[in-house]
Amino acid sequence: MSFQRRTFNHENLTLSYLDTGSSPASINRPPLLCLHAHLMQGATYTGLAEALSPDYRVIAPDQRGHGDSSHAATYTREDYLGDIEALLASLDLPQAVLLGNSLGGVNAYQFAARHPDRVRALIIEDIGAVVADDISFVLPWQGVYTTREELESKIDDRFIPYLRDSFRHSEEGCISRSIRRIWSDRSRTLLATTGLTGLLPTAAQSSSGAAKAGFPQQTIWKKWQNAAPIRIS
Repeated sequence: MSFQRRTFNHENLTLSYLDTGSSPASINRPPLLCLHAHLMQGATYTGLAEALSPDYRVIAPDQRGHGDSSHAATYTREDYLGDIEALLASLDLPQAVLLGNSLGGVNAYQFAARHPDRVRALIIEDIGAVVADDISFVLPWQGVYTTREELESKIDDRFIPYLRDSFRHSEEGCISRSIRRIWSDRSRTLLATTGLTGLLPTAAQSSSGAAKAGFPQQTIWKKWQNAAPIRIS
């Protein structure tokens, strides 16, 4: 069974998600809501969805600022949690199992803490309940590049396999000030990396060093526009 891409609207944003619930039988299966990591997208869970679709309805959103979902003016924890609540409401799901990886794990923890009646179970990968990591190493990745290879040369080799599936084309121009851009010589098509929107805290969101580190008040990264590397029926 393949994912189907769908959208819902929340706070003037169009948010995209992938869903294996394409038939009455699959819609009635227990829902598993899968929340991806920073830099990633719902397509991360393609293989898992194929494995679990006989028993579960797998729903994998592109969280705000990631994948095919809209960028927003703010990326607070409450923003992310409001999007999850709106998605469940749009699907008329009173409860779901939440699976979260990294960013998605933090959002799953926090959503369960605020809405315990909406969460049947939690599955958390690669994140603790307290996060104090320094992620400023991504700042040098900003810039304008002429080829995909040049972009990849700026990123540590350890991250390339993790990020490569998030590279895709867009015909749109650049937005805001913290954007990764690559113009291919032949097609003049914009290439960018997905998901970095909201990765860095704003000074207003964190008093524990964000302002001292020089993080921008608002970091907006170009989203990818074309289809993710996933079967869309």
